[in-house]
Amino acid sequence: MVAIVGAGLAVSAAPASAAAPIGPGLFGLHVNDLVGHYPTVPFGTIRLWDAGVTWRDLEPSPGKWNFAHLDEQVARARAARKDIVMVLGVTPRWASKRPNEDAHYGKGAAAEPKDLATWRNYVKVLATRYHGKINKWELYNEPNAVMMYSGTIPTMVAMAQQAWIELRRASAGNFVISPGVVTRTTNSPKWLDTYLRIGGARYANAIGAHFYVKARERPEDTLRYLAIVRGIMRSRGVSQLPLWNTESGYGRWNPTDPATHEIYSGTAAMAYVARTYLLMASGGVARSYWYGWDQRYYTGLFLTTDGSRAGPAGRAYGVTYTWLVGSTTHGCVKRTSGALAGGFSCELTRGTTRMRVLWHPDGSRQTTMANGFRSLHRLDGSKVPVDDSTRFTVSELPVMISTAP
Repeated sequence: MVAIVGAGLAVSAAPASAAAPIGPGLFGLHVNDLVGHYPTVPFGTIRLWDAGVTWRDLEPSPGKWNFAHLDEQVARARAARKDIVMVLGVTPRWASKRPNEDAHYGKGAAAEPKDLATWRNYVKVLATRYHGKINKWELYNEPNAVMMYSGTIPTMVAMAQQAWIELRRASAGNFVISPGVVTRTTNSPKWLDTYLRIGGARYANAIGAHFYVKARERPEDTLRYLAIVRGIMRSRGVSQLPLWNTESGYGRWNPTDPATHEIYSGTAAMAYVARTYLLMASGGVARSYWYGWDQRYYTGLFLTTDGSRAGPAGRAYGVTYTWLVGSTTHGCVKRTSGALAGGFSCELTRGTTRMRVLWHPDGSRQTTMANGFRSLHRLDGSKVPVDDSTRFTVSELPVMISTAP
C-alpha cells in the first residue's frame, strides 16, 4: 500500500506493501435470519454468528444433530453467491467441562469440552457435511472474554490443533481463521500474543480480531488497535498472514437498562460506517464483518430501520461498497495543517481515475476543490459536477471527489 505524504499530511497506520484492487470480500455482514431479512445492499460475505448455528444448537444432545437451520442458511447464502465464514464453538452443556458455570450463551457454554474428542468429532461432522459449501472457518468467538471462553490459552491451542487437523483432512482448501479476540479489552494483546507464541500460529491461514472500540471512541481510534495487533503479528512471525476484522460495530443497546444506551443514528451512523471501511481498507484489513444487518440489540448503530429495510447507515454501507470495490487504496492520512487540519484524506485509484475521500471527525470545514477533480460524491448516492474553483464542505460525513465527470 502506497503512503501518500505531502505538505500538511501525516501518515496513518497502513502497511507499506503494494495493494491489489479491493474485492467484495472486504464487505462482510452478520445476518441472523437469511430467509426473512436478506440484505438489500451490496456486500460480499456472511459470517454465521448469532444465527442459531453454534455447536450448542447443532448437537443439543450427544450424537443427535439438527442441521435444518444451518442447511437453510448455507443454501440461501450460496444461492446469492456469498462466501461463508462458519464460526466454531459454544459448548453444549452435555459436553462442557463446567456445565453449571454461567456464560453468555447459557450454562456451561464458555467452558472447554470435558473430552476434546467430542470437539474434534463436531468439527469433523461439519467439515464433512459442508465440504464444497463452506471453506472458511473461524476457530472461536472472543476467547479473551470470560463469558465467551473460560478455559486456558493452552487448551484453546489444543482445540485449534484438533480443528485444524479435521478441517484440512476434509479439504486442503479449507481456510482457517484464528480465534477472534475482541481488541477493546485490556487483556487482548497479552491473550493474542500468548496464543500465537505457544503454538496457535501453526493453525491459522489468517489472524482474526474483533475491532470494537470503547464507549464514545470513534472509527479513527481503530487505528490504535490495528497497530497493536499488527505489532503482535510481527513479533510472532505471522505478519505475512491476512488480518481479518471478523466482527465490529459501535455503541450499545441494553433493553434492560436504557440509561446505558449508546446509540448512533442519522448522519453520525452513516459517517461511522463509511469511515470504518475506509480505514480498514487503508490498514490492509482483508475482510471486515459488520455486526449486523438485521440485529436490533447489543450494538447501538443499526443498518436497518426494522431489521430488513436499509436505513441511512445501511444505505451508506452500500454506497461505500461502490466507492471501494474495484478501487485500489493508497492509504489514508491525517492532515496536520491547512484548512482541513485534523481531518482525514484517503487516496484511491480505479484505472486512470483518481478519487479522494475526505472527512473531518471534529466538525465542518470549507475547502477548495483540488486541481483536476470533476465530480463530488456523497454518501446519499448523489453526485454533482465541480471544477477547480468549487468550494465545498468537509464534515464528519465522508465525501468523495473524482477526476471522472
